[in-house]
Order: sequence, then C-alpha cells, then structure tokens
Amino acid sequence: MRAKGLWSVGPVAGLAITAPRLAVLSDHDPRAWSNSSCAGAGASACNLRLYQAAIATSAAVGASFILFPEAYGLSPGKETEPWVSEVGSLPCAASRDAPLQSGIACAAAAARVPVVANIFARLSNGTAQIRDVVFDASGAVIASYAKRHLFPNEAWPVGEFSASKEAPVTVEIAGVRCGLLICFEGVYPDLTRDWSQLLELRRQGAEVLLWSVGGDVPLRLAGERIVKEVGLPVVASMDRASAAIIGAAGTLPRPGRSLPLSVPGYTGAASLLLAALPLARRGPAATA
Repeated sequence: MRAKGLWSVGPVAGLAITAPRLAVLSDHDPRAWSNSSCAGAGASACNLRLYQAAIATSAAVGASFILFPEAYGLSPGKETEPWVSEVGSLPCAASRDAPLQSGIACAAAAARVPVVANIFARLSNGTAQIRDVVFDASGAVIASYAKRHLFPNEAWPVGEFSASKEAPVTVEIAGVRCGLLICFEGVYPDLTRDWSQLLELRRQGAEVLLWSVGGDVPLRLAGERIVKEVGLPVVASMDRASAAIIGAAGTLPRPGRSLPLSVPGYTGAASLLLAALPLARRGPAATA
C-alpha cells in the first residue's frame, strides 16, 4: 500500500515507511542498442521505450516520483521536437507533433506517477532550448524551465541551442518543494562564483535540488560543492554514470534498492535507484 507522497513497506521491505522516496534513472547509455532501427535519429524512440519502462517500474515499487537525466538521454543526436508542454497542458494528446513529450506524459498518466524529464525543444519562432518538464500523475504539465547557462559547445552559434532568460523554477512534487537544475548550471556557480540561481531556488523554498545532467560532470564532487554553498540536498541523474543523492550534510542517504531495467534490444546497464528523498530543513529563506 502506498500513501500519496510516502514510501510504504510493501514493495520494498526493510525501508523506512514514512519518508518520500524517489526513483532516479542511473547508468543509462542512450546509444546502447542492438537494433539497427535504434541508430541515429531512431535512438529517441528506443530511449523513450526505456523511459516508459522506468516510469512503470517506479510506480510498481511505490516511488513518489521519478527523475531523468538531461535530454541527451533521450536524443543523443540532439534532435529537437516542437514544444507542446506549456504549464497546464496535456501533451499525451500531441503524439504526432511531439512523440517524446507525449510518450512521457502518457506513461506518467498510465502509471499515475509524477515525472521530471528533460527534452530538446523547438519553439514556434525556431529557437531551440534544453527544457525541464514536470508532469503530474495525470500527465498534466505542472512546471517547465529552460536552461539558462549552456555549456559552450551547446550555445549558438557554435551549438544549436539558445540560453533562456526565464527565472529559476521550483515546483511541488509529492508534497516536496523541488528546485530544477540542468547540467552545466550545477557547475557554473563554482566556476564563476555566481550562486544567484541556486540561492533564488532556496529563497523560493526549495527543499531539494533535482539535477538533470547530460554527462562528463563529477556528480559527487559538484553536488557536495552545491550542498556546502547553498545548503540544499541534491539528487542528480546523468547519462552513463551512477545517479547521485547527496544530503544536506554532504552525506549519502541509504539508497534502498537498485532495479535493473530490461527493454528488448537494449544492451546497456540502466537501472532505477530507489532512495529516500533527502530534504533541507525549512527555515528562513536565503537571500541572493
């Protein structure tokens, strides 16, 4: 049995009963497919199947929600699709125009579990962005956020993406106020000494930072720096690397279980890490 936002003892015996728990995609290689149809642009559809399996599995074991890596985990070739996931929308109905957004939204609704995903989106003016999108258990979009600080090879004109000027975003998921962070944004403050984005998430009441990462980031080291400077715990999912969960004191909470994911044609070692959700104690909001 599972109460909303709580982990129950039924699916995973021996874990704490009352703490919110989450599932994090771990060690996913988005190119690890034996099927020829999964090469090149076809990788997106294949990775979507793995994401859908992960969502269904997270619901089956009673996770409160699931976190995915940056959009390279879905589209390693950086293909974009039209943005159809404005807050309040139901992308499950938009499968022809945006199969990735639609497929994730439909999976969230079918499993009745919230999802934090990331996609390469193309706006109506032709601008391409790297966007977080948060679906609730009905498949409705409850938050979205576009990456503000791009890695140099992502930014136009060298890369194809445009940096966003959107304000930092927090969203309540399973009763927890979560701050959204995308890849280089977790490293940028340590390089520039500009912590304003993360401090704003704290000011908005974030209890934990959900960090979707594309690759080549030392998650543990960078996460510990974030915890030290901002005082917020970090949960991170990154391609081809183990997920990282770092508590507010820089400690790793008891992870619970790691469940391997099996999808026909997939040859990688993707798994779901199931863990207690580390939360910052609520207190006076920090100022940037």
